[in-house]
Amino acid sequence: VIVRPFNTYGPRQSARAVLPSILSQLLAGRREVELGRLDTRRDLTFVSDTVEGFIAAATAEQIEGETIQLGTGRAVSIGELFAIACATLGVEASVLQDERRLRPDASEVLLLQSDPSRARQLLGWEARVSLEQGIARTAAWMRENLATFRDGHLHV
Repeated sequence: VIVRPFNTYGPRQSARAVLPSILSQLLAGRREVELGRLDTRRDLTFVSDTVEGFIAAATAEQIEGETIQLGTGRAVSIGELFAIACATLGVEASVLQDERRLRPDASEVLLLQSDPSRARQLLGWEARVSLEQGIARTAAWMRENLATFRDGHLHV
């Protein structure tokens, strides 16, 4: 079985990823958040949902040879993700586009979005944690562990 998770996020995620970058800057009190492109779109799946999908695939019978995508089927732009993070934390902030955070056009994937229909059909699985709930859970963990994130530092 091939299991393809889509943009798993949550507590303990690498600081290189966009959501921890956004949250660490906001939680440190910055009101101008440095980001790269805002138009790329990602299907973000909370870590507990991804784990449940892997367990379901590992224990399901008669699915040998199948390829199953674990995602929400909802893609949000980085700009939308930033707005949701601000709303979740109850802060007002703006984006400062940082040239260092821009990938060359030829290497940027503009849309990563899953089709979770096979996961529903074959495993009875679907993501349960909404993006808003997942961001709130991630922010709560990061608030408790903010010392492990270096605000303003570009993680490559």
